[in-house]
Amino acid sequence: MLSVEDVAKRHGGRVIFDRVSFTLEPGQLLVITGPNGAGKTTLLRILAGASRADAGRVVLDGTVLERSRPHLRRALGYLAHEPFLYPELTARENLRFWARVYGLEGPVDAAAGRALREWGLEDAADRPVRTFSRGMRQRLGLARAMLHRPRLLLLDEPLTGLDDDGRRRFVDLLDAHLRQGGAAVAATHEPMPEPAGAGGAAVARRARLERGRLVLQ
Repeated sequence: MLSVEDVAKRHGGRVIFDRVSFTLEPGQLLVITGPNGAGKTTLLRILAGASRADAGRVVLDGTVLERSRPHLRRALGYLAHEPFLYPELTARENLRFWARVYGLEGPVDAAAGRALREWGLEDAADRPVRTFSRGMRQRLGLARAMLHRPRLLLLDEPLTGLDDDGRRRFVDLLDAHLRQGGAAVAATHEPMPEPAGAGGAAVARRARLERGRLVLQ
């Protein structure tokens, strides 16, 4: 599904990382760890098309992503440090907006309602997001990233702020995504619960990004 080929990024003459390469098959999760400042967020931004690599390329389903930006909206679900939510809108209004951005077929209200139920946000659906706690914003950010059933999830510190119920929902929904043939890359400094994946087999691969190199473990 995903092929990352010799990707490099530099900033101000400093090499952030160099010759990062890996492949990801349908149903797989890649968990990337590493110290602060190692470049985990930068790598995810490149995979999401939000930042340009200085060398190498990223290929999704045989298509170079950099050359097909309209394709990104439907193929990718991206959770960054900022959840891309409008604080003055309600949770329901935010999800309706993103359903239209993603070009979802069918009523946007149904898609928003489903996501609110999945993430346990029904009781807060019509509250402005500015009133949400950090954990509730994280749930809604994850709901937005997964709203359109993307092929590839890119998750930057997905567990931040989640309570036990939020973590359980995250693992269950990520597991369902992988079972349905999706894939995911997660950058985290916390231990990641490992979903069972299709057939109950472990699907997580692990890598560490440090000193400019990505080492698969």
